[in-house]
Amino acid sequence: MNPDVVCATPEMSIGETPPLLLDRDVFDAPVVDEHGRMVGVISQTALVRHVKAPTTAAQSGHFFTEFDAYRELGNIRTEETQTPVEQVMRRKMHPVTRETGV
Repeated sequence: MNPDVVCATPEMSIGETPPLLLDRDVFDAPVVDEHGRMVGVISQTALVRHVKAPTTAAQSGHFFTEFDAYRELGNIRTEETQTPVEQVMRRKMHPVTRETGV
């Protein structure tokens, strides 16, 4: 368990989150409210699914992996990247404590 956890906020745009995750080399992060309570989880996969439109690949004839699309997400300046994390995050969580068994 890492005590130095990278967190997102519900108000952050999804365009702000890739650098946050990439800088820390993590695939997802908890989303916390103004009181520090966990309200969801944002993942690389959720970000890519939101921004990547199926017609984009078909129109360009270029097909890419989710990882490739994720790497480019920080450079895309479209309205989709202004979407709040709150609209894309996963709300169903299974929080655990240090005492939780595996």
